[in-house]
Amino acid sequence: MCLNIISGGIGIFQFSKLNKEFNSSVKYLNRLNRNIIIFIIYGLLYDTAINIYKPLAVKYLERLGGSNLQITLYNCLPGFVGAAVLLPGLFYLLKVEKKKAVTCVFIFISRFILLLIAFVPMLPNELRPIAFVLLISAMNFPEAVSQASMQSFSGDLFDGRVRATAFSLRNKFGNLLILIVTLVSGMIISYIPKSEAGIMLCYRIFFATAFIVGLGEVFYFSKLKEEYNPKYSPEKVQGKINIKISDIKEAFHNKAFVSFGVCTLLYYISYHSGWAVSSIYVIKNLGANEIWLAIISVTSGLSSFLFASRWNRIIVKKGNNIALTAACLTMAINTLFLVMSPNLYFLIIQSMVNGIGVIGLNITLLNGLLINTPDKNRLLYIGLYNTFMNLSLGFSPLFIQFFMDHTSVKAALSLVAIMRFVSTAIVFYVTVIRNKNKPVVEA
Repeated sequence: MCLNIISGGIGIFQFSKLNKEFNSSVKYLNRLNRNIIIFIIYGLLYDTAINIYKPLAVKYLERLGGSNLQITLYNCLPGFVGAAVLLPGLFYLLKVEKKKAVTCVFIFISRFILLLIAFVPMLPNELRPIAFVLLISAMNFPEAVSQASMQSFSGDLFDGRVRATAFSLRNKFGNLLILIVTLVSGMIISYIPKSEAGIMLCYRIFFATAFIVGLGEVFYFSKLKEEYNPKYSPEKVQGKINIKISDIKEAFHNKAFVSFGVCTLLYYISYHSGWAVSSIYVIKNLGANEIWLAIISVTSGLSSFLFASRWNRIIVKKGNNIALTAACLTMAINTLFLVMSPNLYFLIIQSMVNGIGVIGLNITLLNGLLINTPDKNRLLYIGLYNTFMNLSLGFSPLFIQFFMDHTSVKAALSLVAIMRFVSTAIVFYVTVIRNKNKPVVEA
């Protein structure tokens, strides 16, 4: 009895201590920048909404009757949609008075499409795969615009090391949540009765839940205070901005922006090339089911969580460009590990490397983009950048699909690995050797 009381008292003390430390951290972050906590919560809700379904989406498409070509279209069509509509969408966003409110509408539309996807299994069998691909592709219109707007807001909300801290914390806790969400969704599907109807019902519930979580995204995005940073006036973010042809020409003559954009585009071509072929190899060649996809995603998320702070320290000490090169190299090595994977168990090691590289790319690419874009017309620069990245997403998987059809899956993966090593060398040359490594600007 006494031992129970003592152990209970110790537990309460430890919880109280952790609670005090957490509250102290929250107060510190709010003093640093009061948007950080809201930004992290918004990011957690975004990660939840996306990762309830995304790690299992290709397997879902296969269960709907999707072919290799439709899996490739699932990966590339959103890129074509994003490239076609992103700039017109951003030009519209620049002309409206209240950009944050309109961005909230785009976020809502994107999540509403997920609710529509929940009804895809009710369609005739032959229409299900293409309906799913088309809805996912259509979702990239509001998604691309809202994410570009979020990237621009990030530049206005945070500066210098505060920005690196915000991105690091958002990605660190986001990956921990992704780990939990993915594991739970995979376990739910693995433990339900093994019937196609039961599995489809689970997927429908996942998509409907993603829509509900998306409503929380809209709420917390609306709570961000863009006028906080004294360097930027409220009119800069909320007022109407008229983009001229001369502004677009000026963007293409901005050496820092063009240099960063070209070398990262070359990397993105190799990065996007591997998406579809990797999914095909893991699901169709190695035979991964939902629980294995969950294990792979959880392992990747765990390594991302553990290495998020380390990437932030590398950025602060060595500069963003060194960190970016290291992240690109990690993803190239990750592809080699995938090529060498003889079975699903080896993929656990490969997914650890993948998680380290992905979190590094997430932090360094966005941070590098904001470092290399001017304060004026930042949303235009981000729109141009993301348009070319979406074109890469559209064309790259199709090229690898063609190559795979005439060779093999392993040959296609090997080509992706070679492309990633070559593009990493280009990133290193352009950002570090030629333009010199620029450290993060002091807050």
